[in-house]
Formats: sequence, structure tokens, C-alpha cells
Amino acid sequence: MSCGRIVFAGHDRAVDHRIRCVRRGDSERFDILWRGRIAPTCVGRYRPEFRFQARIDDVPMPALPTL
Repeated sequence: MSCGRIVFAGHDRAVDHRIRCVRRGDSERFDILWRGRIAPTCVGRYRPEFRFQARIDDVPMPALPTL
């Protein structure tokens, strides 16, 4: 597994977002998977040529308000 970071400088553009929430067994906890592409528009490059992905494991489901 690699680890890195994404820094948006100015008005960089992120596109093609794919976000998945995967339940962990029968629990109320989830893994969140996010991926997409970035165009470094701050340096004049407008084609989304860089891919990114992020993962957060074992996230508790938030309490939802009752109506």
C-alpha cells in the first residue's frame, strides 16, 4: 500500500469521482473508497491526467436525526 497526499493549489480540478461505502460484515461500520482524476489547472494543464484514490477504514455510521 502506498501513502501520499493530494494538495490542491489554486483552482485545480477534480473529476470522475467514484465513492463507495462498503459495510463491514453485519456491523454499523463502513469502509469508504474514493477515487477520481485531477487536472493541475494552476500550472495551465487542463486535461485530468492524474488519478487519485483514498480509503478510510472502519468508519462508524453517523446517527441520523429522527423526523
